[in-house]
Amino acid sequence: MSAAGVSTSRRFIMAQSTTRRSVQKFTTTGRWSGAFTGGLTAGLVMGLLMQFLAEMMPMVGALYGTPTATAGWIAHVFHSVVLALVFAAIVTSSPGNRYATSPRAIVGFGLAYGAIIWLALAGVVMPVWLGAVGVPNVPVPNLTATSLGFHLVYGGILGIVYAIARAPALRRVADRANPDAQ
Repeated sequence: MSAAGVSTSRRFIMAQSTTRRSVQKFTTTGRWSGAFTGGLTAGLVMGLLMQFLAEMMPMVGALYGTPTATAGWIAHVFHSVVLALVFAAIVTSSPGNRYATSPRAIVGFGLAYGAIIWLALAGVVMPVWLGAVGVPNVPVPNLTATSLGFHLVYGGILGIVYAIARAPALRRVADRANPDAQ
């Protein structure tokens, strides 16, 4: 092989390596930034519903000892982003990754996640927490249809935004699984 052939071959291998690192960096970055963006977007929409349809934001603030709408918004948006990061960790883990192979599946995961949050956190943890900080007469479990609707909106929007953010990674996985389609 000529010197020019070796040089070209070496450049090609280096380009592949750089591309692989870029893809891996994008995939990792996309996972967390997509979750952050999805959690923020879903949290804001859900928060607006909670604020204007149910006037619930002061109750969220009461979790931290400040029953105001401002404290409620801060706590709610924080919870929304943290829960979205947990969602991303679940969806991209080995078991979750096996089933979250399409945007539709990720949106379905988001809806299921919203229902689980409603059942566990809004239905049980929040009322117990409110009782612990002195808010009287909060039933346990506190499972209302309105709250379920709000949490399904959160999960659905989280799933949609996250699926959009993860679309390039999903396409790469599909391309590797079906090389003849290229």
